[in-house]
Amino acid sequence: MMKNQRVRTVFLSLAILLLTAAGLMSCSSGEAEPEAGDQAAEATTKDRTKGKGGRTKGGRPDRPAQPAVPVETVVIGTDNMEAFLDGSSTLLAEEAVDVVSQATGVVVEVLAEEGARVRKGQVLARMDYEELELAERRARSEFERLQANFARARNLVKEELIAEEDFQQTKFDLARAEIDWQQAELDLEHTRILSPISGTVVTREIRVGQLVRENDSVYRLVDFRSLVAPVFIPEKYLGSLRVGQSAFLDTPALGDRRIAGSILRISPMVDSQSGTVKVTVGLKESGDLRPGMFANVQLVLDRHQDVVVIEKRAIVYDNEQPHVFVVQDGIAGRRRIELGYQDETRAEVAAGLAPGEVIVVVGQSALKDGSAVTTGERES
Repeated sequence: MMKNQRVRTVFLSLAILLLTAAGLMSCSSGEAEPEAGDQAAEATTKDRTKGKGGRTKGGRPDRPAQPAVPVETVVIGTDNMEAFLDGSSTLLAEEAVDVVSQATGVVVEVLAEEGARVRKGQVLARMDYEELELAERRARSEFERLQANFARARNLVKEELIAEEDFQQTKFDLARAEIDWQQAELDLEHTRILSPISGTVVTREIRVGQLVRENDSVYRLVDFRSLVAPVFIPEKYLGSLRVGQSAFLDTPALGDRRIAGSILRISPMVDSQSGTVKVTVGLKESGDLRPGMFANVQLVLDRHQDVVVIEKRAIVYDNEQPHVFVVQDGIAGRRRIELGYQDETRAEVAAGLAPGEVIVVVGQSALKDGSAVTTGERES
């Protein structure tokens, strides 16, 4: 009996051990399955995310390609550049005269109006001349009478028919009559007011019926072709100036037009108060210029020929250093340059660029080094 109980106990213990082992194996198997499922879910999520194209490795968003920037470009060329000395001037005409009357009389005819172009010796006006014309005819007649008397006396003195003293008196009378006739002619001539120069009538100060006295001013004439621009230059530049040196002039009345000229005269004196030298610039053409106009004068001190020249609008400054954007294969690259002579719109490039290169002149404010560009027109 005891023996059977021991056997049962042994079998029961073995059964419990087997059941316990089976339970442990079942638990291990149940924990592995969720892990595989999680991996599958994670893979599916990643695949879906990649399928939308929203992320790259590391989870960062993709950077879309930057669009090309529309710009305006030019091809670099060469030109001449000058160094200028600037000054200001008020134009004046060297041939400008006030015409005065040389006789006293009443104006009977006005032949030239303001704005008229007249030539030297042309009659501008005429005064009452009838009385003086009669006086001239009378003096001429007397001269002709005495001239005939002198011819007879000369023959008679040869034949000793008259005294030498009478012959000499006749000769003196003839000479006096000739002078009287010339004076009468001159008085008659002075009734005509003549132009002393070729030019333009700028003022007329007489009218028909007006009594004009000797030395009264009646007209003012100006020859616009004689316009000059006097400019006062600091004495330190005196050694850089010479007669014939090129110059340019511009004035608000002409807009952007420039008039070429040259130095006519350089004063030998320096003004002790201002420390300046008077330089007179002559103009190659007067055009629409008038005396009294204000003008800017540029004297050419030096000239560089066949140098690289660009428009100033192409230049950008970084820390006060000039740069330009050079375009090659559709890419704009920033390049530092060195500037030489400059004028209002252009600049000489002493270093940094070569003829034939392409640079940006409009649109560079939107560029960075390496930006893609297109030369199409900008949208307004």
